Formats: sequence, C-alpha cells, structure tokens
Amino acid sequence: MTLLDKFLSRKGLYVSFWFIGIVMVAILIYYTANLAKEVPPIAKTVTSQSGELLYTYDDVAQGKGYFQQFDLMDYGTMLGMGAYMGPDFSTDFMHKRAEFLYEYFGQQKFGKSSGDLSKTELAVVKAMTITDFKEQTTLREQGTTYTEVSAFWLTF
Repeated sequence: MTLLDKFLSRKGLYVSFWFIGIVMVAILIYYTANLAKEVPPIAKTVTSQSGELLYTYDDVAQGKGYFQQFDLMDYGTMLGMGAYMGPDFSTDFMHKRAEFLYEYFGQQKFGKSSGDLSKTELAVVKAMTITDFKEQTTLREQGTTYTEVSAFWLTF
C-alpha cells in the first residue's frame, strides 16, 4: 500500500480533515486574539499647536456610541472595516483634509487655487501637505497635536 493509498483511505481522510480543522481554528484564534493590538490608538486629547483643545477621547467615544446606537455601519465605515455599503469615513476625512490643505497652501504660497497651479507649484503644495500629514501631525495615545492649518480645518 502506497502513501497516497493510505492518505486516500477513509481513516487517512478523516485524520487529515481533523488535523486541518484544528490548525485552522488555532490560526483563527491567534489572529483574533492579536487583532486588538493592531487597533489605532484614540488620543486622550487633540489640540492645535497653539494649545487650543479640539476634541477629547470622550468626544470620540460618544461619537462611536452614536454610530452604533443608530446602526450606521451599513452607511459607511471607520478605518476601512465593517461596512458592506457606503464610504470609509476615515479615508473621506483624510481626503477632505488634503483637499483643504492643497487649497490653503496654494493660496498662501502662490495666490492661486489648487486647480490653477502649474505642475511645479502643485509639487510644492503636495510636499507641504505631505509634511503636514506625516511629519507635523502624529497620532499618539496620550495626545495628538495638529498644525494650526489642520486645526483650522477641523473647526471650519
């Protein structure tokens, strides 16, 4: 009897099924247990560079409560998870912020709307926007500080 015959026998298939099933359940449990570690932190306070308080952890928790209370998961999602239909609100938030910064920096630096900028001017505005997003604003659990321009957009 060959190895293939042993595997394809009733006992071999039965053992293979249970072995694969147990391994898959173990993998599922492992990734589920570690999922909580991958959740982005919610800042205790979010302030502008000048120290103005924009919102707190309690405001975010209350917003999450409203989101769940009114069953808005079918109308959109946060952080790209949970909705079958609707936009990802976190991506939409970032996109609208980037559009505002393009417009603001275009007016500030060149006195033009972002649609009227040349490719070179647009590259400068894009670099300023990336700097605002990636270097000047960082999400930390103890607190997040937005630039004055981004803070203006949040209160706008």
